[in-house]
Amino acid sequence: MCKLKILFVPLLASIVIGIGLAQEEDMDWKGYNDNLLRFLRSNDDSLKILAMQSIILHGDKVNVNQEVYTIYNIYRSHKNEKVRQLALVALYKINNVWVLKNLIKDYYKETNLVIRGQIASILKENPVLYAVR
Repeated sequence: MCKLKILFVPLLASIVIGIGLAQEEDMDWKGYNDNLLRFLRSNDDSLKILAMQSIILHGDKVNVNQEVYTIYNIYRSHKNEKVRQLALVALYKINNVWVLKNLIKDYYKETNLVIRGQIASILKENPVLYAVR
């Protein structure tokens, strides 16, 4: 099973991220979006990470608001700081008002200074919440 996963994940990454023959304008964005949602719902961290990377790359072309809670939970509870940071960037690209309101609360509770600084940057960058510093 491990060998299969080693072969499958890079192949899957090339398909999902859009590496290959297809140009961005030729992509099936609905199918791409559906795959991102499926990956976010999976129990496999590597697929969730791949999906968040794809959201960061193509955030303006996908709609994953229905899984925003999944990404938010990854940011809040994942044991790896780098994965938490990745989730925060994905949340920033999604630009969901519920997330932004919760990030204001999280800013004051967050004990990790790197994550806290990243939250502050996200809140400063958002024009809707610019008054919150």
